[in-house]
Amino acid sequence: MKALTPRQHELFNYIVDYMRAHHYAPTYREMMGHFGLSSPGTIYKHIQVLKRKGLLDNEATGKRSLSPTLQEPQPLHSSELMLPFIGKIIVGSPIETFPQSQSLAVPKHLVRVPDKTYVLQIKGDLLNEELIAEGDLLLVEARQEAQPGDTVVAVINQHDTIVKRYYPEGSHVYLTGWNPQHKPIVVKEEDIRIQGIVVGLIRSFAVASSRAT
Repeated sequence: MKALTPRQHELFNYIVDYMRAHHYAPTYREMMGHFGLSSPGTIYKHIQVLKRKGLLDNEATGKRSLSPTLQEPQPLHSSELMLPFIGKIIVGSPIETFPQSQSLAVPKHLVRVPDKTYVLQIKGDLLNEELIAEGDLLLVEARQEAQPGDTVVAVINQHDTIVKRYYPEGSHVYLTGWNPQHKPIVVKEEDIRIQGIVVGLIRSFAVASSRAT
């Protein structure tokens, strides 16, 4: 992308994602709300930069007339790629999907199959003993089958979402965590629906520090 600041890059991708979801551009008020701004001045300045760099249609005027010249969200660096950021995962509950399409830039080296990989954010502290903390981002490769030892995102008993290591044995599946003192969850093979394999984890230490204080 053409020498943008991180905030300009985020704003451009937000506009692209918004238009893919709604088929029209966001208003200044919606952009201000998304980025937590109280004045439209900052948004206006960034919009003008995006227009000068040819990323937004410079002829567009009006409330919802912004028109990106690129139709896909763009990574900030060549070492990154954009993945669908679909929602939050709470152990024991269905996945909370975002009402609006979002994308997130992630390091390329963490992703094996980009067109089948998406991002989920951990909500709650029920996975702390699995060394997975609230706010962590899981990179999940969409699959319906897993190999023994894979860490899976799966639904058991048609409702409960789990993140566990997967060990099939006969007609049952053993779902284990990292703590050997905890007994595995044992379910019948027909009672588990694998949604994907965890292939990476991204942690913000700023988030972790704010929880600790």
